[in-house]
Amino acid sequence: MKHRISAKIFIILMVGFMLILGISAKLNIEAQKNLYLSWIREQYNYKQITESITDLLDEYGINQKDIFQLLKNKDFQKKLQTICPGYWNYIFICQKDNENQNQKIQYYTLGQDFVNNYLVLYSNQTKESQCISIETLNDNQKAELLSLLKSGLYTNDADDYSNIDVKYTIENNRLVYFECQNILYGQKTKNYQDGRITSFCINNQLQTVDPLKQIPILVDVDSMKESILTPPYYYGADGSYVSYMREIGQQTFFLTNIGDDNASIYIVSVVENVQDYVLARYIEENNMLYFIALICAILISLILSYMIAKPIKKVEKVALKIAHNDFDETLHIKSKDEIGSLAKSVNHMSHQLKQTIQQLNDEIEHVKKLESLRKDFINQFTHEMKTPLGIINGYGELIEEAESDEEREKYIAIIHRETKRINQLIQSMLSLSRLEAGKVEMNIEEFDLEDSVTEIIDEYEVLFMKKNIVVKVNNIQSRIKGDKKLLETVIHNFLSNAIKHTPDNGQIEVTIDKGCAVYNSGSLIDEEEIEDIWYTFVTHDHQGSGLGLAICQSILEMHGYDYGVKNLEAGVQFYFQMKEEC
Repeated sequence: MKHRISAKIFIILMVGFMLILGISAKLNIEAQKNLYLSWIREQYNYKQITESITDLLDEYGINQKDIFQLLKNKDFQKKLQTICPGYWNYIFICQKDNENQNQKIQYYTLGQDFVNNYLVLYSNQTKESQCISIETLNDNQKAELLSLLKSGLYTNDADDYSNIDVKYTIENNRLVYFECQNILYGQKTKNYQDGRITSFCINNQLQTVDPLKQIPILVDVDSMKESILTPPYYYGADGSYVSYMREIGQQTFFLTNIGDDNASIYIVSVVENVQDYVLARYIEENNMLYFIALICAILISLILSYMIAKPIKKVEKVALKIAHNDFDETLHIKSKDEIGSLAKSVNHMSHQLKQTIQQLNDEIEHVKKLESLRKDFINQFTHEMKTPLGIINGYGELIEEAESDEEREKYIAIIHRETKRINQLIQSMLSLSRLEAGKVEMNIEEFDLEDSVTEIIDEYEVLFMKKNIVVKVNNIQSRIKGDKKLLETVIHNFLSNAIKHTPDNGQIEVTIDKGCAVYNSGSLIDEEEIEDIWYTFVTHDHQGSGLGLAICQSILEMHGYDYGVKNLEAGVQFYFQMKEEC
């Protein structure tokens, strides 16, 4: 299948536009992501929390280095939990390990009484929430409960309770009875309560709230610890604390550090799938903009592909016509770019090919004509030689049979005449051969052409009188440069031909004007034969050899003169004239 160039151009342009839009979207999303992360960090209110922790330490009269003295103090733990609101921010207290010089977590709070395997239950009766430990549940029950809670984790917003109902009984802060779907622990009591699970941490899987999307998310407490214990990349500070971020999997951990290398308090918060959230929000906010940009990109690509492909199709159309020897079609593309230049080149190439092919055809016709003339030359030469040779041979035999001296002398005279004719023919051919080969040396001089014409006319006076021909000479400019002898040969031939073709009582007119023109009244030459008249053995009177005009042509071309023959109203004119540059 033929691949259309317009489709290729469209695809390339569309890929380019989509690439630009993609890069633009990526840069904008990254900038938007940084804005969201900055906003989230502000929402955690690290400054207020660090001030609350500092006030708490001042209340107990200790500094950060001595904080480890209070880690087992229940009252301190309770107050520390109140600083941590139960979601968004979680507090970890670390000490430097003297053996390997690494941080070690000594204590942490997730905002509840427990740090693992607990549930926060909302009672339908008391309308209050209570945190209970589920350490008494076996591992299978914990895993099954965690799986059940995960399945209902994203069904509600952060402000709503879970849709998982439970029945439970708590006595002396201990879980006595617990029932949740097919999970059953303990014996059902009369004073059990109905409620819902609002928060939990089971097998170190902590439910918290994503402040960005305001939905419940599940965080691995071990990932929190990893974000703390891995050497941080600091990116912001506010005097008493340093903030930084760390990405682990699909979650981004925000950390704030208070203290020094020996004793540090970390405030940890987490956001899930920031990239996906920002991407979704960005698409939601800019979908119409990118839809319009996509439509514009498609339209621009179509227009550009059409603008580029249309002139190329025109070039292809003309090129196909050129391939089929049709050179009449011309490209009309006025653009000044590469396509316009290509169109001009194609037009120039078409014109040159047309001229070249025409020249080749003309040369072929010329060669065919020359081949025809060659055959005519051979036939004419054979005829010219055959006739006198036959006469010589015949009269040579008659000499032997002659009965008287008179007959013998008559036969010998005829043989001498035919021998002279053959000799003249051979001499003419040798002269033509030397002229065409450029072996004739010319003696260029300035002379008066009128003197030469007058002498030649005097030589032919008897012939003029015999046919009663009137000769008229017009002299305009007779000084000329050339080889006098060779040019007289040309005039001889012109006058000889004129006498042959002038009827009795006709007229010959010779005009001298930087050359010589010989006009004779009489029959005209066929227009088809005028071009061939200068070729060897081409004659129209069947009396000459046809070499005279061929010799004249060679002489005149050696001189660089203009020459020719033309039919006038009542006769024919042969002429030659010196060019200005000559």
